[in-house]
Amino acid sequence: MDGCVEWTGPSIPCCDIKNGEYYDTAIVKLANTLCDHIEASKANLGCLYDNCHDIVVDLPVAVSKIIDKLCNLNTDDVANTASLGCLSTAGNSIYSSTIPNKSMTYSTVGLKDGVQVIYNMGGIIEELPSDYKMASSRVVVTGQSYAAGGRTVLSQSDKPVGGFTLTPDKFPVNLKAEMDVTTPDGTVRLTKYLSVSGESTSGEKRLTMDLDDLTGKVISGLTQTDVNKTLSSAICQTKFGLDSLKEVQVTGCDNMDHPSTNLHSIIQVHDGKICELLSRMDNIGAEVISSLSCDGCTTTTSNGSLQSALSALSAAICKMQSDLSSLKDQVAAQGNCGG
Repeated sequence: MDGCVEWTGPSIPCCDIKNGEYYDTAIVKLANTLCDHIEASKANLGCLYDNCHDIVVDLPVAVSKIIDKLCNLNTDDVANTASLGCLSTAGNSIYSSTIPNKSMTYSTVGLKDGVQVIYNMGGIIEELPSDYKMASSRVVVTGQSYAAGGRTVLSQSDKPVGGFTLTPDKFPVNLKAEMDVTTPDGTVRLTKYLSVSGESTSGEKRLTMDLDDLTGKVISGLTQTDVNKTLSSAICQTKFGLDSLKEVQVTGCDNMDHPSTNLHSIIQVHDGKICELLSRMDNIGAEVISSLSCDGCTTTTSNGSLQSALSALSAAICKMQSDLSSLKDQVAAQGNCGG
């Protein structure tokens, strides 16, 4: 019988089995220790699987599930605790990043009685996520009004797509386009300011609208997916801003030709003209002008420097003053003789 068999092996402290005790006692201690181990070998997988009915599982099952989770890990499962820094206050959030199209188009068409300006923000509305809605839109055109004695509102509309016709004397005009988009956590506002000349252009011009994120701007406890979206939004906004600087719409003038609408090209042309004007201002007396001269019988036009023309004019004025003074003396003397 096991009660008569003595355990002569080494003592096993973790099972409380000691050398010299009977086999039946050692077996019970071993069985109890095994049961305690089995019952304690469970894991709670609640943090890995949300809304899971059986979150407490045996250890072998838990190991298998953990391996499965790691092998299929994606950015939605990773929490990012890093600070987003300036992005948290720069109009970027998971809401603004999910608006794919942030641009409007406009074009100008010359008509017999004026110039027609056509704008379109409809592409933004068409590409909004299903739970986003356009709350409002507004386009305001301001320009010079001689009747009003200054700048005034020339046209306005609350439609995202439309146009207006103005007479050529009203240009250039300033246009402000604005659209409010509601998101699950507030409003995102898209805005664009531009100056439109009275000259018709070929084709549509696409402009990236500036974004002002007025949502709750949740910037903590984000998943890596949301962080990536926010970073993508910031990078895209920066890229669009840089791209918008490449092309600048300027009217120009007759004696200043812009080879292209590229910003660098325009700055180079303006820089050259400014330097030329400053040099001419420093040597203003050498500027060639047309001036009149007369000898009492005939009047001639001649070209010469501004300095020589002013000197001749000053000499003529001085002579006239001298002659006038002499004449006054003669008139006064003649008057005394009459007295």
